[in-house]
Amino acid sequence: MRKLVVLALLSALVSCGGSGPKVWRVVAKQGDFHFVEIDERFAGNADVIGRAVADVCKEKRFCFVGVWSSKDRTPSALPMSDDAVATQLASYRQNTSTGLQKLMLKCGRFAGQDESTCFSD
Repeated sequence: MRKLVVLALLSALVSCGGSGPKVWRVVAKQGDFHFVEIDERFAGNADVIGRAVADVCKEKRFCFVGVWSSKDRTPSALPMSDDAVATQLASYRQNTSTGLQKLMLKCGRFAGQDESTCFSD
């Protein structure tokens, strides 16, 4: 019961954009590329992932983000291992000069996903 209450509170904070605890963190950065780990409980939530990458890139002209749900699989530098490529949940690219803001999600992992916005390993 306690886990359900905690999960409900975390979900409310995330969905309301509250100032509560973040459910993601930047594990490493290499140039304009950010390696992000998201809490496993939110790994299937495209909205939470979208807000996380938007927050990481909010004031950057060029920004690239990779998202994983496990610290052990989140790489700390490029090039990525085969395991890191296979377990990546999302990829985001931003270039404010051209207006590019593109979030790509792992194919088959997210409900109602459009094929034009998914990638496979």
